[in-house]
Amino acid sequence: MRKVFVLFLFFLTGLINGMDAFGASQKQEQDQEQEQEIALGDLQQCHFTENNLCQSETSGGHETTIFSTGDGFCAKKYNYNLDKNKREVQFYLEFCNPLKEPQREKKEICSFIPRFGGFCRDQEGVLYIKMENLKQGLQKVRELDVKIGKYTAVEQELVGAGMDLCQAKAKVMIHFFKDMLTTSNWRNYRIAGRSEDGDGDSEGEGEGEGKRKKSYKKKIFYRFSLGINPNASFKHFLKFDRNGLVKKCFENKLSQFAALLDKGSEFAKYDLVGASLLFIYDADAEVAAVDHACSLHLIDFAHTLINEEEESLLKRTFKIGVQNLREDWARN
Repeated sequence: MRKVFVLFLFFLTGLINGMDAFGASQKQEQDQEQEQEIALGDLQQCHFTENNLCQSETSGGHETTIFSTGDGFCAKKYNYNLDKNKREVQFYLEFCNPLKEPQREKKEICSFIPRFGGFCRDQEGVLYIKMENLKQGLQKVRELDVKIGKYTAVEQELVGAGMDLCQAKAKVMIHFFKDMLTTSNWRNYRIAGRSEDGDGDSEGEGEGEGKRKKSYKKKIFYRFSLGINPNASFKHFLKFDRNGLVKKCFENKLSQFAALLDKGSEFAKYDLVGASLLFIYDADAEVAAVDHACSLHLIDFAHTLINEEEESLLKRTFKIGVQNLREDWARN
């Protein structure tokens, strides 16, 4: 009888602990949902600028999805019903929540993440997430988009984001070839986009090669060519760095970011799938002479996965990619 009673107590304790864990998990999800709803609560109308300062012809990412607003933010199309969109917002709210400003100041990662600006709707009712415009106020923008990691698409994440299994497998296969045929395969990073000569200044006045409309096939070839020769992109990106100070500035930024990764405490539970490091500096002759005229930012968290495993494959390849990028940058 005593054994039965002990077993019953053991079962009851496990049940209570399980319910507590489930309740805590539910509360965390509810808190995250509530934070998003608070951010959605005071929706303003999006006011886009005539010239798109946030996404040029040669920028990485999907076209016509990001626009610049007049208040210093970039607006990115947001579907509240898509899991991947919610994950991106949750990433911002967890680490650098504008509703908890002191939290942002305490976390080192926030110095590398664009400031979250809430939401807005355009005249047609389309919802957008607002993020800091990292090119605001720059006269002659030079940018380099570097996709970090060996694998830029994961079936598990795509199915979780709402794709059916066949669609997910097809997309993973496309990314597999893209990853295998570029430096993502052997250096765990690749160039996804860069400024071109003629891209113009931050007001979008340039009409050179970077502004010409490219056919779909030409764009595919262009992106592929970037992905196989990073050193050429490094040199092209730094062509206005006449005294080497901008290159040195980015070396310091990369070292700081790598040190943050090594600590592994701030976002250790995340696998950063398809995230990029965005390099930006002002090529204006006067500004480029200043050693702090550069910024490095971690962007694109839509495909981020929660994974408590400390040394997962995706975490390892992300760290290796950052380390290889540092080495290649220094040698360039």
